[in-house]
Amino acid sequence: MTYNTRITCIAIDDEPRALRLIESYCDRIPSLILLESFNNPIEAYSYLKNNLPDIIFIDINMPEFSGIQLIKNLEKKPLVIFTTAYSKYAVESYSLEAIDYLLKPYDFERFHQAVQKAKKQLSLTSSKTIPRAADGESITVKVDYKSFKIKLQDITYLEAMDNYVKIFTVNKCHIVLRSLKSVLEELPSDQFIQVHKSFVVALSKIDYFMNSRITIGHSEIPVGRVYLNKFRDLLKG
Repeated sequence: MTYNTRITCIAIDDEPRALRLIESYCDRIPSLILLESFNNPIEAYSYLKNNLPDIIFIDINMPEFSGIQLIKNLEKKPLVIFTTAYSKYAVESYSLEAIDYLLKPYDFERFHQAVQKAKKQLSLTSSKTIPRAADGESITVKVDYKSFKIKLQDITYLEAMDNYVKIFTVNKCHIVLRSLKSVLEELPSDQFIQVHKSFVVALSKIDYFMNSRITIGHSEIPVGRVYLNKFRDLLKG
């Protein structure tokens, strides 16, 4: 089984040039969404208390708070890919169940190989835990203790709201107790795209795009900085 859906990630490195390299490599993998980049590991740690990306690319040797310390302190751990110039940390990194260890300098081919390893791991996990749409034409959600189907063709966009997701259709808004990520996993990637950490849109429902905002009917949806280039590439076809 392959993992065909989008994968989210963040990058943590105190070297700006190393972060730019990861950002450029992420841009070359359409299914890989870089949510945030941090040159301060303490800020990254705060972010990870409330957010759980699929993958962390993280340097090890950073001042004040090393990559290994950061990972050890996380309650919920994404898949970890260490990026470092020092091979001496390899054994300890694998003891933390890191999915891969990229020794600087590394090229795109090696980066891509690490991402593929993460995809395989995520595929194994998702096949056990993520419910899928039964008919490929709808998703099943639970509202007020009742389960019912929403046709994919009726969905215009989704908005995250704390622990809930608003699913907007042409005529209605459904509020479900799920994460945006879990709903997105059930949507076909050729019909829906995440354009902001809190928004997913149906491509066929976009009226127009201008000044980093999407208009669908009477709604305006912001396009986040980290999603902007991929969204523009998609529009170019």
